[in-house]
Amino acid sequence: MPNPFTTRATEFVKSNEAFLTLVTPDPLTFFLEPYARDDGLYTRLVSIQGQPGSGKTTIARLFEFSTLATLLRGGDNAYSELVNPLNKCGAINDGRVQVLGCRLPLESDYRELSQLPYSDKIRAELLQRLIQARAVLAWFNQLRKAEINPEDVTLEVREQANAAVSFVGGTTGRAILDRAKNIEAGIYRIVGALVPPSELEIEREITAPYRLFDIIDRFRIAAAPATAALSAEVLRPLVILDDAHFLAPTQLVQLKNWLIRRELTIGRWILSRLDVLQPKELFDSLAGAEPDVNMPGITAGRDIIRINLQSASRLDGRKTFRSMAKEMSRKYLSQMRIFGQNNITTLESMLPEKVEPLSPSNCDRLRESVRTIAGRFRISDRRLLDLEKMAGDFLTDRNEDAPDLRWAMVRILIHRYAKRVPVADMFSEEDAEPSRPLNADLGVYDGARIQLLHDYDRPYYVGLDALSDAASENAETFLRLASHLVEASENLLIKQRPGALQAKEQHRLLVDRANAVVETWTFPEHRRVRALAEWIAQKCQAKTQELNAPLDHGANAFGIPQAEFDRIGTEHSYLANILKFAVAYNAITLVPNYDCKKRVWCLMELGGVFIVRSGLPFKRGGFVEGSVKDIEKLLGVKQ
Repeated sequence: MPNPFTTRATEFVKSNEAFLTLVTPDPLTFFLEPYARDDGLYTRLVSIQGQPGSGKTTIARLFEFSTLATLLRGGDNAYSELVNPLNKCGAINDGRVQVLGCRLPLESDYRELSQLPYSDKIRAELLQRLIQARAVLAWFNQLRKAEINPEDVTLEVREQANAAVSFVGGTTGRAILDRAKNIEAGIYRIVGALVPPSELEIEREITAPYRLFDIIDRFRIAAAPATAALSAEVLRPLVILDDAHFLAPTQLVQLKNWLIRRELTIGRWILSRLDVLQPKELFDSLAGAEPDVNMPGITAGRDIIRINLQSASRLDGRKTFRSMAKEMSRKYLSQMRIFGQNNITTLESMLPEKVEPLSPSNCDRLRESVRTIAGRFRISDRRLLDLEKMAGDFLTDRNEDAPDLRWAMVRILIHRYAKRVPVADMFSEEDAEPSRPLNADLGVYDGARIQLLHDYDRPYYVGLDALSDAASENAETFLRLASHLVEASENLLIKQRPGALQAKEQHRLLVDRANAVVETWTFPEHRRVRALAEWIAQKCQAKTQELNAPLDHGANAFGIPQAEFDRIGTEHSYLANILKFAVAYNAITLVPNYDCKKRVWCLMELGGVFIVRSGLPFKRGGFVEGSVKDIEKLLGVKQ
């Protein structure tokens, strides 16, 4: 069977059954459940934004009516891990689908409406009509997949909306469907015309209003078809507008202004990439600030639910993604028979974290270099033995027998000792006491590991957690990185060898794949983004390789004062645009309002693939300090 890790995008998975076997519940629990408690998912405008491959379309497809019906037909055990989160999100209840959801991709001909030679008012009206008509077609298509015919459907409208019912075709399913088909056909004739009709002709054609979203409340399904389809008899409509970034900027603004209105009672979600946002809007979103809404009586916090798939708590986000990656890989591996036959059900068993020590010759070189350094700093034999014991005891507590790590830790401790003893004392008094006590702790251990990577090419990126962290909470990137490792393990099994990859091979494959991912960057401003990332990486490498490991595990970010960063959007617009694309395509993660050294910083943290490419740590918090001027000088930006 083909490697399912190479498929990546779930929209390429045709059947609902196959799709459901690949979906994990974590995004529902983490991103959607908090807003379902007050029914906000179906009463307010929901704007879901994320990087390419972050799972937007997967979420959209999961909430389609036919997908939910397939899930329930599978029984309690087939997709049991999804049932509870979907219950909490209000999509299903008591074994029945509660939501008539449909997904409308906006990448087709919607943008062409913005190019027609008409006024903004006419273009906005055409966009609204086309979306409403196609939503009706999509809703009935979802019902048809569940073998529910239009004749089994009636429309329940809001109170005081009876006067508008006739303009949408009435309340019967067939009439509503026919009216929507006519609306779509009329707009298609306009868009597809060699010479667009005059605005006067258009105005005559759209004289009759079409305001389905304004009047619709629920869809009612006849009892027998509803029972057969495992559907509730009364369904609340949900339209999911996917790939909204394909719209023209003015169209996207018009769309949000239309759908944000409180009188709309249907569920409406807009899914888009981060790069459609203006830089300031993106930066505010990552900082948790609510952007302004220029509509009377509308406030962002009350009327819009903004879900940024990249703005979660850093600790919770990484922890949640590790859990999701583990479950996702289990589902994907189950599709490959060769792993089941060899009792390999998770990537954890394929990616053991044990690292073989350095070769005896390299270990001897390291030990001799440490003793040479000790002699240079006049470290007494007694103190050197104390440092060795200190490092050894720490490793023993971790159940690690690694002489190379022990000597690398001692090397760091020696350089820290030298930093904490005045030069005069060091050379005038043997075995001088440091100004602060020395400790062999996790920071020294992490520093030793990263230094051994650079000095002796000791494997560093091993295990499932390292693979997950390299993806920077992006599902598609995780699958792309994992596919290389899965293929290597599969080849071992074909040769009738154990499928577990040695640490050295894991590290090499992950670095190779990370390099390949970076080399395929083609997004806007990718050359300047890469130059910025490489410059940050070089500064972080220099800091990380300092022999006393001042930042323990090292650095993976560039920090500028938050006050400087706050002015980027207004005073450094070109730089802001570059940073927007860096964040939108997972090259850099912004960490605003980071408190350190009694100052507040904004960190530009390298994305996971660039961290791997550059030999830097995943652990967060270590950064090199700088300013906006440093970045502008690098990029040659002139304001």
